[in-house]
Amino acid sequence: YLVATISSKLIQISSSLSTTGDEGPQSDNLFRYLTSITSTLFHHSMVSQEQIHSVILPTTTCLLQALELLLTQFPRRKLYILDSLTDTNPGTATEEHLNPVLVPVMKKVMKKLAAYTDRLEEADELEIPSKLATTVSIFALLFKELDDSEGMEQVKEWIKKYMDQLETDNCTVLKPSVTLLLQTVMKMKSHPTIGLELAKGLHSLTGDLDTSVEVEAASKHVWLTDTTKDIILPLLLEHLEGVFDSCDLAISWLKALSSTSTINPTMATSESSLCMLLARQVNAASELVKTAFPLGQSMDGVLKLLVRLYTVAGSLTKHFTLRTRQNKAVVGQAKFEKLAILINSQLTKHVYNLITWLENMQKERDLQAAAARAAKHKTVDPTVARAKVLRESRYIPNLILKIETLEKDLIKLGKRIGQNLCEGNKVSISRDFRIKFSEELMEKLREDEDEESDNDSDDSADDSRIQDTPSNSNSTAVEDLTNASLNQEDPSQQPPSKKSKPNKLGRKKEN
Repeated sequence: YLVATISSKLIQISSSLSTTGDEGPQSDNLFRYLTSITSTLFHHSMVSQEQIHSVILPTTTCLLQALELLLTQFPRRKLYILDSLTDTNPGTATEEHLNPVLVPVMKKVMKKLAAYTDRLEEADELEIPSKLATTVSIFALLFKELDDSEGMEQVKEWIKKYMDQLETDNCTVLKPSVTLLLQTVMKMKSHPTIGLELAKGLHSLTGDLDTSVEVEAASKHVWLTDTTKDIILPLLLEHLEGVFDSCDLAISWLKALSSTSTINPTMATSESSLCMLLARQVNAASELVKTAFPLGQSMDGVLKLLVRLYTVAGSLTKHFTLRTRQNKAVVGQAKFEKLAILINSQLTKHVYNLITWLENMQKERDLQAAAARAAKHKTVDPTVARAKVLRESRYIPNLILKIETLEKDLIKLGKRIGQNLCEGNKVSISRDFRIKFSEELMEKLREDEDEESDNDSDDSADDSRIQDTPSNSNSTAVEDLTNASLNQEDPSQQPPSKKSKPNKLGRKKEN
């Protein structure tokens, strides 16, 4: 009852703090109460050896809720919040440098994670997956506050060891755990090829667009199975979207620096790193684009990701187009031409294959649905049909536009630096306007053509009868018309192009 009351009170306080913020004397009293409650919950959930087992899960959930509230609504008091969770001396920790007090807190949470992981397969412990998932979420929340100073490598080793020991297909545990792994990659650059590895695993489990192609089995991660692939794909797409957000931010920063007259020495290194980062995402996307995901939310997510990738690549291309006004060698220094060739050869052609495959699958599905409706004597509501068409076609036109825009920008940049940046790419197919004929319509058109051909044959027969029996009275007129036409065709008989006009003044004088 007490834990449920605290949880409801935290929800109420969170809504009020979102409008008032950390201001005023009332805020100080509220902060002291909240830190005291959070410290008690942390001690009972993570440290105490004499726990009340019936309320461990509600207590851990309430602890996560309290920590989120404090770290979000009181960002200038994080040192005091973390110090209240441990008895160790904060030492040199400051508000800008929290590692000396944060790492001991994370160590206690990791010990609890290891204990829950060892008991994960016990049949008697039904709440262990939920407890482990909540504890992983607490660790991930604290991990966001970690900086690159002392203690970072130690935390990285903890996370690597935990993920190596994790062998489960429980979706409750897997979702926060994989989120923590991807968050580690974004922050520590510990495993830069994780996106490609997960994409290859999804490709091998789902299958290729071409059913005759056998995909090599990828067993890099034991927790990526046919049961968990539907959980991993959204997490991977969200991770790649986060990478593209970082790329957009970096491109904006580079554009701001290039607009100044001074030359920043870090720009060349940043541009090279950015091209390398985008190349890794292109490799991951090239695996996803060849995967036969089912129509619906999964495929929409892949198409949306491709639109974002081509948008970021187009922004980087425009940046280098502006940079070449100062120095044309920056494209080669950043190895951008290799990124462009990689996009052309490994991604774009497979994107067009995916679009064709999608159109065939949608057509096949529509035919099956039409047959099922015909069997049940049902009709489709026009509003529903219109909404379905709009929903299924909203990403593909935008994707084609982004591809063609990128190709145009690459051609422009290639002319400026004297290189072919569209190497390995074929000319894009115009897909803007295409008329699709159904079988019924094609049969109707064939019938109309047959009728027209019959009418033409009847008309030709009538003309032949008329020509065989010409009247004598009209023969002279026909001969005159023939002679007139011959005279018109003979250039010697044609009148001059300009006729001499009589002088108007002369006519007036005569009159």
